[in-house]
Amino acid sequence: MATTLFILDWDVSSLGDEDFLAYVVKFPGFENTVGLALATEYKLPEPVLMVGNLKKVSKLDYPYTDTGWPIMSAKMRAVLQGLNGCRTRAYPLRMIDDTLDDPSVYFDSVDDPKHVITGFSAVQILDRVDSFDWEESVYTRSQYVPGLVSELEKLVVKEPTNGFPPIFRLDAYPSLLMITEETKAAFEDARIEGVEYVRASDFPARPS
Repeated sequence: MATTLFILDWDVSSLGDEDFLAYVVKFPGFENTVGLALATEYKLPEPVLMVGNLKKVSKLDYPYTDTGWPIMSAKMRAVLQGLNGCRTRAYPLRMIDDTLDDPSVYFDSVDDPKHVITGFSAVQILDRVDSFDWEESVYTRSQYVPGLVSELEKLVVKEPTNGFPPIFRLDAYPSLLMITEETKAAFEDARIEGVEYVRASDFPARPS
């Protein structure tokens, strides 16, 4: 029986009139970190600084930010680490309250739980799966990078003989973060907040 796959997306229902819940403090090379979608290690500040709505962020495990990175709470990372075969790399974040007159006061190691959250990390997914179905999917090939898809209208994924890892990216279209049904169930059991699950067979449609 074929594995049911889901795309891990953000639940943006808590945004209100905001575009994002947190913004990264730009650093040299930030423009080369799109989605943390590469498999090679990134050179990021330690920690990465972000400024945001901590009242909302503190209630979520997977907040929507301007980085496009998978940003996860310690709870969400612990769920992943408990799944067999999950390979990730975490980059610690320091999130500072955007209601402060001068958030930069807290850029350094001043820890004030009212104005600083340190439990989140940007998570790089290390597994790449060569399972994109080039015959059944509907797509546009990248003009610049051989073997990559630039636009995707219909996604079909072939199951590898050894199965899928719990969370992974596709070699041909690494912008999508994909999980198995078992991973989805583990997140649901742990009541992970801030996530949206899009069935891969429904892509690119999004739930209403």
